[in-house]
Amino acid sequence: MYVLQAVGTGIWTLLAFGLAAVRSLVEEQADAPDQARPRYAGLWLVVAAGLLLFAIGSGFTLDPTNRATGIAKGVLQASGAAGAGAAIAIARSKGYLTSRSARDAMTGIGLLAAANVAVAVVAGLVFGSGLTVNGIRIGMSIATAILLVAGATLGVAAWARVRELVAERGTMPFT
Repeated sequence: MYVLQAVGTGIWTLLAFGLAAVRSLVEEQADAPDQARPRYAGLWLVVAAGLLLFAIGSGFTLDPTNRATGIAKGVLQASGAAGAGAAIAIARSKGYLTSRSARDAMTGIGLLAAANVAVAVVAGLVFGSGLTVNGIRIGMSIATAILLVAGATLGVAAWARVRELVAERGTMPFT
């Protein structure tokens, strides 16, 4: 399960790194003064780095008898999500993302980071030799609840973006 998630996120990481490289080449060619364009390459590089951290964290197995892997998983995934959220925040502040759904996506990614921080905290406090069933049950339930809210928020953001695209174009996107 964790390997599949890590490989899937790794594929998205490669796509983001590729997009950052292509954008960088386009931006270098458009350095003429009459062709002023927004600079997206750096933002895509931040997103790709965040996805890479998230993919590495996804590869760790949550083993209740081992604190280190739980903490590493939570910290790496929270850092990766925070990197992607920071890129969206910077893009919004520069006016590159004007969609209302971008704010909801930022909220969902922030909640994803918070859920992974909760996983790291639970691993640090509960996992290891002093392991209790109640500690795992309560701690991981909180982290899972935050993760579910993050997923719902990202789903709402995606649906809102599809509705915005339909309103702009008059048809469903990708048809």
